[in-house]
Amino acid sequence: MRENGEISTSSASAARSFGQIASAIIHDFQDFFIAEAKLAAAELKDKVRKYARAGGMLAVAGLFGFFAFACLTTTFIVALAIVLPLWLSALIIAVLFGFIAGGAFLLGRMALERIDPLPRRALQLFREMMERIASRSQ
Repeated sequence: MRENGEISTSSASAARSFGQIASAIIHDFQDFFIAEAKLAAAELKDKVRKYARAGGMLAVAGLFGFFAFACLTTTFIVALAIVLPLWLSALIIAVLFGFIAGGAFLLGRMALERIDPLPRRALQLFREMMERIASRSQ
């Protein structure tokens, strides 16, 4: 160290070549991107764990919702059985649910037919990028 507080550098470290500097910068960028990738992976793992837990809770809710629907269906059948024979009550409820299921199926199928499965915007951007790369290389 000099008297005025400045740090002296040796001529060997001060005279690094451009190649050495570029190599050091590339190495630093590689370290940075590796660290960022590890951070992203850790965050993604945490999010997947949270989504799995939420999905499990939704599955439990769906199961108990099914049980509640079964109890409600039984209640409808028993209520109709007060004025109709039991077999006719069950048949009426089954036909009603069949119509509801058929309508939901038709609506769902129509909605699926309107969906375009190809990622059109991503494909267009990819084509444009490839055209730019091809035009620059010529």
